[in-house]
Amino acid sequence: MARGLALLLRSRLESGGYRYLLARPDWPPRVTPMGSIGRIALIEGTLLRAGKAKPKDLRKAVETFFRHEDLLDQAVQKQTRYGNEGCHVYFAWYHLCEALTLLPGASAKPFKDKAAAHILSRRRPDGSWWDSKRAGPRAATAMALLALACLEGRIER
Repeated sequence: MARGLALLLRSRLESGGYRYLLARPDWPPRVTPMGSIGRIALIEGTLLRAGKAKPKDLRKAVETFFRHEDLLDQAVQKQTRYGNEGCHVYFAWYHLCEALTLLPGASAKPFKDKAAAHILSRRRPDGSWWDSKRAGPRAATAMALLALACLEGRIER
């Protein structure tokens, strides 16, 4: 665990982003918050659970996520210039929602409300979610439902 956590810490950038590959620190599309939007809550939540981050670090990641959330919508059915792919959209939203459960007290409520509204607004008439031709609606729907369940406290840890 220690080496894995050290890897995550080394990938963290002051900009709020995370390097995708440490072996390629010169790879610009992956070293901005925009290029790592789908990973920021996952990584900071993991670091917080392991005692390697503080709630303020997670809050910064959540704020960064919402500042750039439009990039996830742009990634549906294609890949953006920052390397976000459609098949990661609801993966990102799920991990954001899971990380929101780690924020202290009522500080998560505005973020939870915004996340729920966003996810629900993308639901298709048949009740599914769709983020990628490659993955189809089943994976996106499962991740969207997990995200919503997490916001409602229905996921046991």
